[in-house]
Amino acid sequence: MPETTIATEDAEPEEDETEGGESEEIVFKPRVVAPAEGVPIFYTNIAQVIVSPWDFTYRFALVDEAAGKTIARLQLAVIHSPPQAKAFLNLLQRQLESYEKRFGTIPDIGEVVLKGRAD
Repeated sequence: MPETTIATEDAEPEEDETEGGESEEIVFKPRVVAPAEGVPIFYTNIAQVIVSPWDFTYRFALVDEAAGKTIARLQLAVIHSPPQAKAFLNLLQRQLESYEKRFGTIPDIGEVVLKGRAD
């Protein structure tokens, strides 16, 4: 399974070799570059996942509590096939583990919300 599910024009294929010298699989490791000019970047503070037999849809929104109303404004939706969703989950899990090793345990969102309201 490739390390990432993203391939770019700049990706360099690498072949893993077995002991007999046979190639096992080609892994694409894309070069990370800054976003192209004009590519939107969104901050979101709530997410929703919708699942069907054919795809996973992630909806990212920004909760706005202005004027006494709580409104979640959709910022971005991303759709993955089930295999892409699983690869994304694995990638996110590895990144979270790496983050927590470096910076410490991330509290559950419930702990953060409850602590914020108790102050």
